[in-house]
Amino acid sequence: GCGSTPVAQDISQSQANEIVALLNGQGISAFTKKEVGGRGLYFVQVRDDHYAGAIQLMHERGLPRERRASGKEMREPPGLIPS
Repeated sequence: GCGSTPVAQDISQSQANEIVALLNGQGISAFTKKEVGGRGLYFVQVRDDHYAGAIQLMHERGLPRERRASGKEMREPPGLIPS
């Protein structure tokens, strides 16, 4: 069977959904998953054989967009898990 490869990671759920919608609309099967670790970020994966086409489409559309850190993320030191 075909494996899957991430094409975007450390992105918001809305960005992940936008990428999945774009790729699926162009016939590239894509899905999103929440990253492990509690940061509330997501990643998008596609089948290995669709990787190049997915990257090209995303590049043409400027996706994923630059992620801006939230105020909360800017105040928290890296590596600490908020309580």
